[in-house]
Amino acid sequence: LEIDAGRFVDYIEMDAASNRGVDDIAALLEKAAYAPSNARYKVYMIDEVHMLTNHAFNAMLKTLEEPPEHVKFILATTDPQKIPVTILSRCLQFNLKQMPVPLIVEHLEKVLAAESVEYETNALRVLAKAAQGSMRDALSLTDQAIAYAAGKVSEESVRGMLGTLDDAYLIRILDALIAKDGATLLAISSEMGERSMSFSLALADLSSLIQKIAAAQIVPESVLEDWPEAGEIRRLADALTKEEAQLFYQISITSRPDLSLAPDEQTGFAMTLLRMLAFRPGNDGVRAGGNSAPPVASAPRPANTTIAAPARSAPSASSSSATPASQSAAPAAPSAPVVASAAARPDWHALMRQLPVKGLVQQLAFQTELQDWND
Repeated sequence: LEIDAGRFVDYIEMDAASNRGVDDIAALLEKAAYAPSNARYKVYMIDEVHMLTNHAFNAMLKTLEEPPEHVKFILATTDPQKIPVTILSRCLQFNLKQMPVPLIVEHLEKVLAAESVEYETNALRVLAKAAQGSMRDALSLTDQAIAYAAGKVSEESVRGMLGTLDDAYLIRILDALIAKDGATLLAISSEMGERSMSFSLALADLSSLIQKIAAAQIVPESVLEDWPEAGEIRRLADALTKEEAQLFYQISITSRPDLSLAPDEQTGFAMTLLRMLAFRPGNDGVRAGGNSAPPVASAPRPANTTIAAPARSAPSASSSSATPASQSAAPAAPSAPVVASAAARPDWHALMRQLPVKGLVQQLAFQTELQDWND
């Protein structure tokens, strides 16, 4: 309680982003020589330690290598790659995990209840999701949401502040994909553009919703009852096939980097939706694309006529039973031309060794493969 109130003299916290010079570190180390007043240890908490200068890090080396028995240093950072190896080798490293969304929502409810601020649970869930596991970012976003809403923290105001997409848009998109309605997909994209929504975040939210649908298809009990979209997830899980859910998810996550390459984000987002509409899983493609079947079925026909022709041109005056025998043997003969053509092919690598080529050209030749041979 004294630490939270800022009255505990043996706990010193320093923001390295604001106090990053060698003089600031030198003043801190001079105070570290004194024994603690009340506690067993004197604890120094240096936040964002990667912001310190190289000279400041060098000033800490001797103290970190042989620290006083009564001093404990806690170095917190969000970017450990920027900390010198000499500092990391003198510290014990603890990688903190991201906080789950329900835990962040629970803490935000306590904070807002203590501050007598009205809120909607769905709004806190959106804030917790935007914080990406960081409680500090969640509290900062909550402060901004309170100022933005000027009163009750509602889901609509939070989504307007963050520029995130309402679940109703995502459900409309999936319903249009199920109905194969391209006009509705383009209309939704235009509507989102008019409201200046973030299309990158829209694809992230869409992939998150599709992941929940795919999980519901495999593990139905993964859908939690406290989710506001639980009913829609179950409905869409029944309307979509498992293959379609997997394909839509893959297209949504791989299309996010392409938004920067499109003429504008709205165009890239619209093309992503049209890509989902155009592509279907492999089984559907075989059923719908009947043009690929005739070439496979018609390929053996020339071979049958070519092999059967010599059999008919050899008349037999002594026995009339030879003709049925030659006709019955015709279906088994198509493999003969393939064997003959394969035997006529030369050894490509042996041929390359005989050619007067060396170095890079020879290596390139060895990496090629003979596709056809006409003698």
